Amino acid sequence: ELIEKNGKNVVFVVKDSIAKLRPVEVGLANENLSEIKKGLKVGEKVVTKNASKLEGGERVSESR
Repeated sequence: ELIEKNGKNVVFVVKDSIAKLRPVEVGLANENLSEIKKGLKVGEKVVTKNASKLEGGERVSESR
C-alpha cells in the first residue's frame, strides 16, 4: 500500500516478518494502481493493508 509520510511517498517492505519503511518514486498512477519507478526490487514483499498505521520496525504476518 502506497502512503505518504512527511511529504514523501513510501511503502513498507517486509523482510523476516518485520515492516521497514522505504521511500519510493511513483510514476503513472490512478485511483487504484500506482507505478513504482524506483525504490523496490522485483520479488520484494510489501504491506498491502493498514500501512498507514505502521511506523516501521513492527512485526507483521503474511496473509494469503
